[in-house]
Amino acid sequence: MIIAKLPRSLIHSKGLDLVRVGSDNDGGYVVSKSDILNSEMLLSFGIETNWSFEEDFLKLKPVPLHAFDASTKKGLFFRHVRKEFLDLKFRKSYEYYVKYLKYKKFFTGSNHHEKRFVGLDSGGLHISMDNVFSEFCADKSFVKMDIEGSEYRCLDSIIKNQKKLSGLAIEFHDVDVHIEKIVKFKESFELNLIHIHANNYAPATKSGMPTVLELTFSRYAKTNDEAVLYPEALDQPNREKREDFLITFAS
Repeated sequence: MIIAKLPRSLIHSKGLDLVRVGSDNDGGYVVSKSDILNSEMLLSFGIETNWSFEEDFLKLKPVPLHAFDASTKKGLFFRHVRKEFLDLKFRKSYEYYVKYLKYKKFFTGSNHHEKRFVGLDSGGLHISMDNVFSEFCADKSFVKMDIEGSEYRCLDSIIKNQKKLSGLAIEFHDVDVHIEKIVKFKESFELNLIHIHANNYAPATKSGMPTVLELTFSRYAKTNDEAVLYPEALDQPNREKREDFLITFAS
């Protein structure tokens, strides 16, 4: 295990109803089952070619889904098909073709794919988080967010609209640069931090701080004061063949 160090301000209570939702390794998140069951909508930001979290979530609680990602389109899948074929990885090439067919099947009915990036308020392919909350949000919406750094543009809006949220699974990037913003967000957010995982696709700094973190916040999970040791049983390394981070907190 690689030892990672986080500030003590991120120490939190232990969630008692945690479940893993989504694919093994990258794409899965540890969240509260109570938050899922109390949700009336799923808002997802960042899907690329992996919507396993959304699929598993809706199996537990069928609710309307609005998934935002302008990069997810037919051309993305077929670029993968072509690349894998040219690399003589024929099975992988075929898998991307099948994945495209599954994408077309999944995003029908109440499962909406909004082909826009969230964060900027510049129109076109972009939509602000404020506009998402005003146009799409239900009273009890669960938010999953992995938008490669644009999450920081959304934090103020999430705080402003936090009464509407049942839960939040969010990936923070460049953590070493933005750790003060993350701590301030946690302290300003009325939902409880219940889970932390360090993404091992990204390195840690020389001082041991992981540069990408997955944090889960909950409105409905029951908790206790038992110490939480990471990685815990539901965690999986994002990069399967690389050791996971052992998270410690500064003294």
